[in-house]
Amino acid sequence: MKAGSLTPEDVARTEIAIKPRLKQGEKLLWLGRPSMSVWLHPADWFMVPFSLAFNAIAVAWSVIVLRSLVNLPTQLRILFAAAGLVFLIYGQYLLWGRLAYERSVRRRLIYAATDQQVLILMYDKQGLAAIVRETLLRDCPAISAHLRRDGIGAIRFGIFPLRATPFGRLTLRAYSTAVLGIPVFADIAGAQNLYQQLSGLREALLKREASAGHENSP
Repeated sequence: MKAGSLTPEDVARTEIAIKPRLKQGEKLLWLGRPSMSVWLHPADWFMVPFSLAFNAIAVAWSVIVLRSLVNLPTQLRILFAAAGLVFLIYGQYLLWGRLAYERSVRRRLIYAATDQQVLILMYDKQGLAAIVRETLLRDCPAISAHLRRDGIGAIRFGIFPLRATPFGRLTLRAYSTAVLGIPVFADIAGAQNLYQQLSGLREALLKREASAGHENSP
């Protein structure tokens, strides 16, 4: 079993967490988590300029409002000041808050792959694990990989749902599983090798089922 960027403690507690989910004879092949070295994704080529523009507009709005508050009624002053504050806070989230949030998610995520299924676990602050997603390899309609030049990449187990936004399709981040509703191993090292291994296992499982079906057919 390979463990990518995990401590022995992480490996031990994850094996304990997923053991009840494994069938008899099922083997754990790989454990890993999103790389902490990845900060930006393709969609950020749009999001970074957009967030800078949004912040500039929010600051300009706040300055204009503050200058014009003197002659306005108290209720309107409070309303406009609150609106400006909301814009400023959201602008800061777009600029750096979303990246900080993603890193906090990365630290608590662990991916697991067996010879029959893939699982995604999320740890809380107390170190307790919850399995947020699990899918049998034979039930995946497709497995695809999105690779970077440095070998880090994402593996998607399924097809994008119709509700997926263009940004969700373009960028596979640590929280993509929750957004897209399909399992995603995001920003993992050695993604190419794991993708090839799991794709081969999926094909073997499907062929085995097809052969069993032919044998049992009248």
